[in-house]
Amino acid sequence: MKNLTVKINDLKTYSISQLHPGTVKHLEKGHPWITLDKISEKFPTNCFFLNYQGTLFLHDPMNKKIRGRFWGKTKDLKLNVELDFESELKKRIELSLKKRDQFHFKRQHYYLVFGEADLLPGIHIIKLDNHYIILSYTHFWFQFKKHFIEALPNENIWWQDREVQASKQTPPLLWNKLTQSFLPSTITFPILENNCKMNVYLGQRYDTGIYTDMASIRQKLFSNPDFSIGKTFLNLFSYTGIFSICALKSGALKATSIDLSKWANIEEQNNSQLNDIDPKTHQVINGDIFQGLQTLKKQAQIFDCIILDPPSSFTVKQKRVSIIELYGKILREILPLTKKQTLLYCFLNHHSTTERKFLELIQHELKLARVSATLQILKVLDEDCPTLPYFPEGNYLKCVVITF
Repeated sequence: MKNLTVKINDLKTYSISQLHPGTVKHLEKGHPWITLDKISEKFPTNCFFLNYQGTLFLHDPMNKKIRGRFWGKTKDLKLNVELDFESELKKRIELSLKKRDQFHFKRQHYYLVFGEADLLPGIHIIKLDNHYIILSYTHFWFQFKKHFIEALPNENIWWQDREVQASKQTPPLLWNKLTQSFLPSTITFPILENNCKMNVYLGQRYDTGIYTDMASIRQKLFSNPDFSIGKTFLNLFSYTGIFSICALKSGALKATSIDLSKWANIEEQNNSQLNDIDPKTHQVINGDIFQGLQTLKKQAQIFDCIILDPPSSFTVKQKRVSIIELYGKILREILPLTKKQTLLYCFLNHHSTTERKFLELIQHELKLARVSATLQILKVLDEDCPTLPYFPEGNYLKCVVITF
């Protein structure tokens, strides 16, 4: 396999004599990262592993925020980690894939590997029907691509260097057996979730057209008939529309979606047709979220269920703004569209904001608006997306349910 092997002699380990006190504190609690600071930035770049007091980390010298990712305690690993790393890696991949066998998914897409929680730091693998997309968040894994390729059951394997390509929004590449390399390719095909067909787009965009890390919570919500039957839905930041389409397929009276992306609007309409949805029951609005909400308020529309699932940041007046800065304003604009017993599902994809802080933000906004409601935290990442107790970055998706 060309350019995908690493010489055993190159797997050098650097012993760390000192770490930042804040890093040590987090590691002692169970956090799996050594982050970039004035001490870690001086680590040599020509080593694969970092050893700190018997704890081994995968070295990540090119990452802008992370320098080391937890691999294991040396006492729990074989004596010569450099020689035995590849066999240990193979064992971990096999174990992670086998763990998914315990779940009987009612969907054709799920995670086979979910990074640090599966003891494979900085790597995600998603199964999309008979295709597999490997998402690498660290340069470390570049030398070990062959191990992941060999572990997966067919040749429809895609690789995306997310740490490198995040700013460029580059699509994944498809493994080519003849050239023994990853090359550009494109394919579109439908997959099933909750009896809904949704198109997936590989090799065409940075994302695939569906967010698999939200699949577990969608399954839980739509498995309850009372959640959707006879209800009206508002889906904000709807992307390709899976919440709206699942609601309509599950008995909702009407679903309204708002998203700024014209591409997402078109694909939501395509997905709606794919599921034989009556166009009269499915409204797709292209535009800024605030403009869309103003339009609905002028029409005096009220909804039984509202899904608020914004990206971690988005553009407002040609400026990129964090969702935390605007979440309160969006909530205030939504309130006139609610009634007694309206359910508002507030999702947040923001690594640095904890569940507690997110809950406090919502409580603060409701207090300012003098709105009485009950709040409940829902676990979003579950089943194929396990989390670790002292790793908030890995538990990046949060949900607070507001019942008015």
